[in-house]
Amino acid sequence: MLSLKKSLFSLSKLYVAISIGMAASLAVAQDGRSVITAAGEQKNFAFEVVSIRPQDPKAQLGAGVTFDPTPDGYRSALTVYQMILLAYSPGDYKNWMSTPLENAPTWNGSWFVIDARVAPRDMEAWRKQSNNHELLRAAMKSVLKERFRLVIEEKKAVIPDYSLVVKKSGSKLQSYVPGTALPSGYNLPSGGVRIINTDSNGSPQISFYGATISDLVDCLNLASPMRPVRDHTGILGRYSFILPRDPNGSHELSEQIHNYGVDRLGLQLKPGASMSVGLVIRHIEQPSVN
Repeated sequence: MLSLKKSLFSLSKLYVAISIGMAASLAVAQDGRSVITAAGEQKNFAFEVVSIRPQDPKAQLGAGVTFDPTPDGYRSALTVYQMILLAYSPGDYKNWMSTPLENAPTWNGSWFVIDARVAPRDMEAWRKQSNNHELLRAAMKSVLKERFRLVIEEKKAVIPDYSLVVKKSGSKLQSYVPGTALPSGYNLPSGGVRIINTDSNGSPQISFYGATISDLVDCLNLASPMRPVRDHTGILGRYSFILPRDPNGSHELSEQIHNYGVDRLGLQLKPGASMSVGLVIRHIEQPSVN
């Protein structure tokens, strides 16, 4: 059975790629070291070797896209737009479309295949980076600055979002009994499991076993790439529950989040806004071909 991560992640890749085209190539060797402050903030990191070539125009849209590092570097098909957001967006790919990006060039959608390796001396640190992929982000900043001559600024921005809250009637989540056997499915970061299946009427639903509210929020964010979902439930612990999806719901990108019946869980999505980061491109050049 196709996992939710594959199906919604593929859709998310398509979201990011929709307004984007193809072009250019480059190959470059770089030398950089990791510099981390006492607070743990990543300040500088560069790949030892980077190869970027134009993606075959006949390739399927979004084919080969990944935002996760490999054990020794990073390999992916990316647009310039995706490179910038991978490097500078405050969130992960699930909500990249909510990050304002100003002064983007007309060739913002040029597609590249990137194959990058880290130096042997940096391999241990690379493999121990957190799920936020701080070293990958820093290395992509180096690529953009060196090869695209990117100059970019951050600014405060008000981002529309949703707050996930508990309804006045209370949560309907059923607590997971520790030690209860979990079914086979997609393994969640919390240790729980998620499965896509259908109810007795054949309507799609997502079943969670031993999952946390964070797991649910991650799922909802995949369905709401333009408007982040923030957890304001205050609910801790692990639960087993079913999230129904309306098969006849809206196909509009900004409305698909409402196809998921969080109200059946005693929860509610409240529209609001929060302060975040916007990006302004001050200068960018097409990379040299070599």
